[in-house]
Amino acid sequence: MYGYISEKARIFLKVKPEIYRKQDAFGMPDVDLTEEELDLLKSGCKQIVEGKGQTPDNPLTDIGIHGFTILMELFHFEKCMQSIYKSTNEGFLDKMECVHVVTGQELVLYNFVKKGS
Repeated sequence: MYGYISEKARIFLKVKPEIYRKQDAFGMPDVDLTEEELDLLKSGCKQIVEGKGQTPDNPLTDIGIHGFTILMELFHFEKCMQSIYKSTNEGFLDKMECVHVVTGQELVLYNFVKKGS
């Protein structure tokens, strides 16, 4: 499933959100997202394309919990389990178990959340 979201991330980064939305089966990204939220999506997509998020030692960063949530919505995934994998003085590493809303296929991603974000 990582290849699937990586390809969707590549496409999102190449076109404007309005164009992506017109081609998306669920009309994502949500039309009501703010510029800040769109920036979180871009950051998350860049990291996915770079291969981040697949392992605890190379997690997604700087998108927070909300950014992770809207990123998964962009790819048509829902969180089914969220657990703290590791905690440090700087923040915590979330292990996010997600399921694709159409196919039911599962995906596990890791997201580091800085304290105070």
